[in-house]
Amino acid sequence: MESLVLNSTQLQAVKYVFVGLANTALTGTVIFILMQFGVGVYPSNASGYIAGILFSFLMNVKFTFSTSLSLTRFIKFISACAICYIFNLIAMKVFLLFMPESVYAAQFIGMFFYTAIGFILNKFWSMK
Repeated sequence: MESLVLNSTQLQAVKYVFVGLANTALTGTVIFILMQFGVGVYPSNASGYIAGILFSFLMNVKFTFSTSLSLTRFIKFISACAICYIFNLIAMKVFLLFMPESVYAAQFIGMFFYTAIGFILNKFWSMK
């Protein structure tokens, strides 16, 4: 039986998944706690993503990609996050047009789009 040995890219992908899961848990927790305290859908969403963005940048720079912190990398990362956040909001808005009472489900729909687009942008651009 061959042992399972991951190459560098595969290992980064596994680490990215773990950082993404932790980031999603943090982001979702902040969003849903704020919503439970009466904060609106969009301010809750923005607050959750701010917390998640900071956590994700630090973890992906140091843990996933083992690279150095830099202003240029942070600016690229924030730019990627902004693009992802726009797609997140569009997805939520469209979902809420059809299911206006499903505000919690809308958050998960937005998270899916944010995460999928974020992986592509971070892997191939911001962490380079």
